[in-house]
Amino acid sequence: MIDQAWCEVVRMASYQIYRNTTLGTTLQESLDEMIQYNQITPQLANRIYLQFDRSMSNALANRVKSRVNFKASKLGMYRFCDNVWTWILNDVEFRDVNEIAKVDKVKIVACDGKGSGAVPIPGRDDN
Repeated sequence: MIDQAWCEVVRMASYQIYRNTTLGTTLQESLDEMIQYNQITPQLANRIYLQFDRSMSNALANRVKSRVNFKASKLGMYRFCDNVWTWILNDVEFRDVNEIAKVDKVKIVACDGKGSGAVPIPGRDDN
């Protein structure tokens, strides 16, 4: 049986997966600093972050054209909850046209980029 609390965490964070990237953490630091100096409100910072989530999902779905193949010697764990797949793979080899990279362990989180679940922004026609 799947742990329902874990599913709720995945559902809430499933489309915030890019926040832990260098770009996402830099954005967070900048927004925190702007809040600290009363340049923006926490509510505006939250709206900016929601737009970041939507924009990252959209950009990766529509603008990235490169592909990488991979194979793993072992599937360590997998889960599917609220339309989000999570896999832990061991001994993974990634291949693109010119390079091969090998890693001991990788976590892959995959979700539907078309239904980002982002909150619509009032006054925007592209919601």
